[in-house]
Amino acid sequence: MATTRKSRSRFYIYAIIEADQARPLGKVGLKGAAVNCIVEQGLAAVVSKTEETRVRPQRANIVVHNGVVKQLTDAGVACLPLAFGTIAANEGAVRALLREEHDTLLEQVRFFHDKVEMGLRVKFDVSNIYQYIMDSHPELRHLRDQVFGAQHDPGRDAKVELGRVFDRLLNEDRQTYRDKVQPALEAVSEEVRVNDPRNDHEIINLACLVRRDRVKEFEDTVVKAAGQFGNEVAFNYSGPWAPFNFIDVRFDAERLHAHSG
Repeated sequence: MATTRKSRSRFYIYAIIEADQARPLGKVGLKGAAVNCIVEQGLAAVVSKTEETRVRPQRANIVVHNGVVKQLTDAGVACLPLAFGTIAANEGAVRALLREEHDTLLEQVRFFHDKVEMGLRVKFDVSNIYQYIMDSHPELRHLRDQVFGAQHDPGRDAKVELGRVFDRLLNEDRQTYRDKVQPALEAVSEEVRVNDPRNDHEIINLACLVRRDRVKEFEDTVVKAAGQFGNEVAFNYSGPWAPFNFIDVRFDAERLHAHSG
């Protein structure tokens, strides 16, 4: 007689929240799965069932993960978003996490109760960043003319030196802009974290932890800061988001896979 093996249900974890009862969010999880809560001692893991042992970090999956967290944030729920791809072997593993890390998780959730993350990215809104920096710095133009003014190939070392000077001047310009912008944002934020620019065009990449009742003040401060600069600089803020850049909770993810309870 043929038998079929029953698929093993695992749980994909999106976030941890403070809750005494389940909070269904609907079929908004990965692959359209229903999102609900596993509640343990006043904490809840926001989860959906999955048969996968690993979720590929494709854009569509990341959008779903962030969408679930955003739904909680938009509803005013303080949450600790877990890293993308966190999967527990079973319900027992989820409950064990909530029990064993209870005090740390609860402290973090309550800390973020009335706070959200706002992002600010400032970039040079120019078509050719290399030419823009070159035009702004006679020192760099002079070096370029020295390197490429001769008829012969300037050689690798000369080109590397030109690139090094370009990077130094670009970073000095970034620091000058940040010195003009960051203090104003720190005045309306609980904490500000500086992230690395994603490309040569990006000047400032900040994550700001802001009280919910000061979000409008934050936005007004960004608009005022942008007024200091010309059209060659573009300001873009985003949020409110869950505090991704400010989560300090760490736990052994392997035990989520190994737990058999």
